[in-house]
Amino acid sequence: MGLNLKSFFVKEVGKGNHTRFWMDAWLCRFSLKEVFPDLYKLEAIKGCLVHDRVCVNGQGVVNLVWAWSKLNLSQENLIDIEDLKEMVVCFSFHHGKDDRWKWLKNSSGIFSVQSLRRCMADHLYGDGSPIGTWESWIPIKINCFIWRLLQKWIPVAVNLIARGLNSIPSVCSMCNLTAESTVHVFLE
Repeated sequence: MGLNLKSFFVKEVGKGNHTRFWMDAWLCRFSLKEVFPDLYKLEAIKGCLVHDRVCVNGQGVVNLVWAWSKLNLSQENLIDIEDLKEMVVCFSFHHGKDDRWKWLKNSSGIFSVQSLRRCMADHLYGDGSPIGTWESWIPIKINCFIWRLLQKWIPVAVNLIARGLNSIPSVCSMCNLTAESTVHVFLE
């Protein structure tokens, strides 16, 4: 299972003029169309922006402005609207600033390749695992080889057959006793 990189970003809303109300993850880690699918179905302007739906007056009072595709809302819809309003009222807007994307995997909120690499290593090898970290005292050629070994990219028979190359024998050409795997070639 891969990483869902979208879930590591959240929109930090300032003026609300670059953030889609229903489609961007700005109020929580998921878009509002995912959290309130029934309300999203009722929305007349699905691509509306935050500033189209949220109005904050001079005293900081939040009012929501709706454009529903039908006028008669169910009791469940009204409850969802109240829940959504509570979430919006509790939200901390960054007034006067432009909207921006915030990277959740870094305390600064700024995306870096290093923090993405750390997320990928944690996902592949477990949290805090030393596997996947580059050791500077090991020559780069050895480090790359070990990385290829861990990724099963060494062209031994078992790995080649797993990639669909069935025309080669799976038995080790040196001993003719067991399958040619990385463990057999390098450790046995």
